[in-house]
Amino acid sequence: MYFCFEKTLSMSDATKTILEVPRYATNLPEENKEVVVVKDQTGRKWVFEVAIKNDEKQKRLQGQWSGFTKAHGLMKGVIVKFYFNPIQNLYSVEFEGQLLSGWRITSRTGSFEKKLSEEDFTGTLDIPLTASYSLDENNQPIMVVWDQTGKYWEFQTTIGGGDGNKRLLEREKWLEFANHNQLEVGETLKLRYFPTRNSYSAEYEGHNRIPTLQLYH
Repeated sequence: MYFCFEKTLSMSDATKTILEVPRYATNLPEENKEVVVVKDQTGRKWVFEVAIKNDEKQKRLQGQWSGFTKAHGLMKGVIVKFYFNPIQNLYSVEFEGQLLSGWRITSRTGSFEKKLSEEDFTGTLDIPLTASYSLDENNQPIMVVWDQTGKYWEFQTTIGGGDGNKRLLEREKWLEFANHNQLEVGETLKLRYFPTRNSYSAEYEGHNRIPTLQLYH
């Protein structure tokens, strides 16, 4: 796996149809209009096109870039990192930072965290579309979570949000989960994905909460 480049997204990168690639980037095609396939942190593949300004040799990624940013709720300040696997002729991308949904991506392995607000308890909890690892191959909207008591939860989810970049948890089940785990406004909920189990583990942090041993399933 070879490193290509890292960039902190500008407002233009996050809201327009192209990503301006840093000039130091390596392991990218040198021909204009060449197509590259990029795998994101959920395993979904995206098709980008490399555009090169002949006068400046400045490279850009376009094609599905706009759909990519919307699907993951990327915004200004998010860090994206691109890598290239020459054996598979496949690129991969990681990102970390604050998402539009209020969640924060904390690692390459699909870990998310959010400080819970009053709105999360009066309505339902929304999660980024990126947190769709536990959907099956038929895209069934089920999210599987193990909490710190060892209880297993299955959440029905729906797509929502003004621009369709959120996945909403089933309200009654979410409130049952929050009550069972005694979640409060101001606490931080962390979700960590385990691909071997195709499910998440949940942990919580707050000023009044006694740390508990995380259960991995």
